[in-house]
Amino acid sequence: MPDDPIPTFTHDNALLLHQALPQMKTEFAAEILAVSAAGLARLASERVLPQLRDAAGYGDDPAADWRQHLEARVHDLSLAMADSRPEQFGNQIGWSKLAATSRGTPVEDLESGLRCLRDVLVEELPDDVGAMCLTYLDAVLAGWADLGELEASELDADAPEGRLGMHYIRALLEGDRVGACNTVLDAVRGGQLDVTDALT
Repeated sequence: MPDDPIPTFTHDNALLLHQALPQMKTEFAAEILAVSAAGLARLASERVLPQLRDAAGYGDDPAADWRQHLEARVHDLSLAMADSRPEQFGNQIGWSKLAATSRGTPVEDLESGLRCLRDVLVEELPDDVGAMCLTYLDAVLAGWADLGELEASELDADAPEGRLGMHYIRALLEGDRVGACNTVLDAVRGGQLDVTDALT
């Protein structure tokens, strides 16, 4: 039986590989972020705590709250990079900023948290991976003042549905998917939300 032919590396193969490399590098960077999220968040949270305007306002364990918050943002960044969609990361941060405003958290603290995360990414990640992360993160920081404006226009925080939406979004952003689902289920059981609306 003849041996299988050895595939030849043609010009077309080389061109396809060259075209795919940028996306492959971005996906690799996204994977590094995902597996390093907890450690990166811990380092960034240690830096941001002394900068908070009102650490007491974050409950009994602000360090844990910030680790959870920043770890969720690292995962947001990883997912956006894997899809090569910087706007996706910007939208997530916009919703996070809006949720913070709704619960009275200073948005300046959120910005400080992102800047601390930026410093950690630069210091802890390989140079090329860190550089790819910064293209997403720096775009968000540069447009910080406008983030959340569009999202705010879509929700009326003074209306029952708007408040319900903010509770749901806040739970999702904090990584509490069960809590987010319970928010909707409780609203349906209490007659605040129609079942049809909950499913759309």
